[in-house]
Amino acid sequence: MGAIIFDVTGLPDTSKVKEVAQIKVLEPGAPLVGFHTLTPYKHSDGRVLLFATSGFGPAPVYDLGRIVDGGSAEQIGKVPNGPDPNNRQAITTSTSPTTPRPTRTSSTALD
Repeated sequence: MGAIIFDVTGLPDTSKVKEVAQIKVLEPGAPLVGFHTLTPYKHSDGRVLLFATSGFGPAPVYDLGRIVDGGSAEQIGKVPNGPDPNNRQAITTSTSPTTPRPTRTSSTALD
């Protein structure tokens, strides 16, 4: 099970909250785990999208409006998640706990 989607438009009356869909992890070879981070996003075209991450592969994207309206709970896309083994750019990390402050190299007449 990846996630369960509830229609909560009837709140604060909790008797009107209802389950509308279940999103299942369908990736072949995926471990039997759910999503650990869900991020809803309202796209500029008006759709509400759900980005879901797990410990396995790219983050699937779902169209929440379509799901809540009774449509398919299939993913509509994927977003790369984590380091890409094909990316040959060097990743550098700083061992310094703080970023050095810029040094003043010139003075002005107001000094």
